[in-house]
Amino acid sequence: MAPPPRLRILSVGGNAISAFLSWRLQATTSCDVTLVWKSGFDAVSQYGVSFKSKAFGNERFKPRHVVRAPEEASSRENAYDYVILCVKALPDVYDLASVIESVVTPQHTCILVNTTNTLGIEAHLEQRYPTNVILSLVSNVEISQTGPSEFEHLSSSEIYVGATNKSSSIPTSIQSDMAAALAMTLNSGQVDCKVSDNIRQEQFDRMIGPIAFHPASVVFETPNHTQLLEKTGVRPLVMGIIDEMMELASAHGCSFPSDFRDKTVQRMIALDSPTTMYSDFQGRRPMEVETFLGSPIKLAIESNVRIPRIETMYAMLHHVNITNQNKPRQESPPASVMGQPPPRLSSAPPQQRPMMNGGPPPMRGSRTPSGMGMPTPQRRGPPPGMMPRGPGGPMPMPPPNRVQRDPSLEGLEEFSHLVVYDEQGEPTIPHQNGNGYPEPASGPAAELTLRERELALRQRRRGPVPSRPATAFDEEDEDYFDPMDNMAIPHIDPDSVDMMSMTSRRGRKGPSHSQLRKNPEFGINTPPLEAAARPHQPSTATLAGNARANV
Repeated sequence: MAPPPRLRILSVGGNAISAFLSWRLQATTSCDVTLVWKSGFDAVSQYGVSFKSKAFGNERFKPRHVVRAPEEASSRENAYDYVILCVKALPDVYDLASVIESVVTPQHTCILVNTTNTLGIEAHLEQRYPTNVILSLVSNVEISQTGPSEFEHLSSSEIYVGATNKSSSIPTSIQSDMAAALAMTLNSGQVDCKVSDNIRQEQFDRMIGPIAFHPASVVFETPNHTQLLEKTGVRPLVMGIIDEMMELASAHGCSFPSDFRDKTVQRMIALDSPTTMYSDFQGRRPMEVETFLGSPIKLAIESNVRIPRIETMYAMLHHVNITNQNKPRQESPPASVMGQPPPRLSSAPPQQRPMMNGGPPPMRGSRTPSGMGMPTPQRRGPPPGMMPRGPGGPMPMPPPNRVQRDPSLEGLEEFSHLVVYDEQGEPTIPHQNGNGYPEPASGPAAELTLRERELALRQRRRGPVPSRPATAFDEEDEDYFDPMDNMAIPHIDPDSVDMMSMTSRRGRKGPSHSQLRKNPEFGINTPPLEAAARPHQPSTATLAGNARANV
């Protein structure tokens, strides 16, 4: 007797729930799973997906096929029995039904769409594929993603599947049979999968809290839900939205316990991390406005239920979503007063959240994600008087034309009446004349005194410098050092000294060859300068390769 044919399953979406379902279906040994995984495709194609689980053990599994897009999967099988669609629904950005158009066989393929964090997206799929069974999935599985293709199953394996539309052209019995067959297959993979007679109940149970809190947290720019309820008028607004959602759910055959509202509020307050919608708001990515608020409005119109608070919140969040994505980029901050250049910022828009793996590019006229420009590191230039570092270290700049006087002292005579200094370099108040204005100093003696005090002030500002050898290297001044650090300053006439020649590299070098030929003992008592002249040897960088994980 020939074995029963294996189920051909395509899982679309490189995320936690798609990976989990693929893992458990592959473990049944009765399914051939093809996984659509775009980001990190090479690693997943070669090594598979890694899972850690207390219930199922630790395993790295490889699906039968891994492809980048559904179009590539269409040639792998003649017809898929099930297509599991785990793609973020953004009806105002792209057409969700067109994502799987190439892999849906009319009157054969059953489409299972993940509605764990959304509401009302099945209607569009039913219109697009009227001859195919459309099932909804609501997952209570807790999964944490620890790497690009590494996941950890934390708790629960409870999953609900069922059809939302009972009045379609497909008989209810066929819908129930397809749901039961899928649930039986997942149960053989140790997944607690249940067939729901009213999948709307599980959808509203999960979505009433997020619909009431997530849009309000964005509109009021308060990610913490406890602080959100403390704002003026927000608590009645949130409670009113919960009441409207419960009334809408009741119109679709759902019922709730008496303490449902209070438990929903407590569950939402217990969340300590920003929601996905708020993260999208901060990243200026498209938010799920239509699936959170637009879909309830459509359901309310069909059911003749009034939901004025949700309609108001939809208008506000719709405006915030468009305005947030069209905000102009912030300009570069001005340069600091200290003369340091401001950091270079990219003028490109911030990186948008990439489309869920397997999804098509945005429709014509929609926003497309773009890359974030990386800031260019600022390289500090060489110290004053030095050329950029070459293979042998910094090169001294050519000496400037010699001048008779220190250029920094030129023209100071006209400012002598503002501030003068005593012998210790402390400022003193100049003598004032009868009109209350400082009396200007004049004469050769005053000019000489001013220059002497200027030199004393320079020495005082320099401060005591600890002695260091000539080979010392300072990160701030590179290889530049001041020869005045280790010697006493004699009394000199500033008008007869060329300061540039004293501080240049030429003044710090040892004796020339011509001087040694004339006097072989020249500088015999001076310290050796071989270390100072030795070129800087850069350290060798070590190269390390990243070992790939063993399969």
